[in-house]
Amino acid sequence: MCTVQPGNPTATLKARTPALPPMPSITDVKRRHEAAILKVDGVVGVGIGLRGGRECITVMVRTLSDPVRAAVPKEIEGFPTAIEVVGDVRARR
Repeated sequence: MCTVQPGNPTATLKARTPALPPMPSITDVKRRHEAAILKVDGVVGVGIGLRGGRECITVMVRTLSDPVRAAVPKEIEGFPTAIEVVGDVRARR
């Protein structure tokens, strides 16, 4: 949006740029979406990693399938996701 300065014979325009809200941290985004992602059949974990030098939400799966690909979005709240095949996850003894 531009405004005209009253009383200025040259009608100088000043552009106003709306302030953007701060981007949430990837930890907060992961925390908000983790429970829903873990409900996807075949997903065994959710973490934070790097993809192309940028932070991403890593979704760990037993095997990669079309239903998993369809259920995991390409990005969540501006952060890219990466699907990583890890197989079965078992607790160590």
